[in-house]
Amino acid sequence: MAVQLARGIKVIGLSRFGLGVALERSGDQRTAKTTAAQATAARTIAAAYTSTAGTVRKLKATAYAQPANKKIATALAGVAGAYKSLASAAAKKSSSAYSAASKKVASAEQTLADAVSELKSLGYAVS
Repeated sequence: MAVQLARGIKVIGLSRFGLGVALERSGDQRTAKTTAAQATAARTIAAAYTSTAGTVRKLKATAYAQPANKKIATALAGVAGAYKSLASAAAKKSSSAYSAASKKVASAEQTLADAVSELKSLGYAVS
């Protein structure tokens, strides 16, 4: 279970590494030049989280790890939803909505980190 979860998290990390810079609103040349590009990047990241949440839900966790596994799957879906909100805000070209959605992303990612920490506390090695 931990190996499959680690793979899913690695895929998400690679997606965020490649696309995350597109979500920033600055003059950096690596960032998206349009809100449409930001929306596309956020939707792509959301899809990675959604896919990984589905994979985690299918994992055969031991009885004592099932609650942590469920929390991780729920948290992954929550992060996906937050990125979907970010994509919607970018598509609407709303700075205030984008800022609020960015805060939701940060909060959802912290919830995910907490859920993964719970699994680690059970002795699973997850990176």
